[in-house]
Amino acid sequence: MTQAQKRLFNGLKQSVQRVEFVEVIRQQQLRMGRYDHWPAAYEAKCRRAAERGRS
Repeated sequence: MTQAQKRLFNGLKQSVQRVEFVEVIRQQQLRMGRYDHWPAAYEAKCRRAAERGRS
């Protein structure tokens, strides 16, 4: 994500809005190409954040 997209994402408060935003980013990256690794990297980042929140 770009810095502008990260700021937009952080401004979204509802979980549904965040899920939809991530899907828009995925679709954008599919159209642009060369970003096949991004969904897996984002999922790993979310897992790490969730683990930190539990400890």
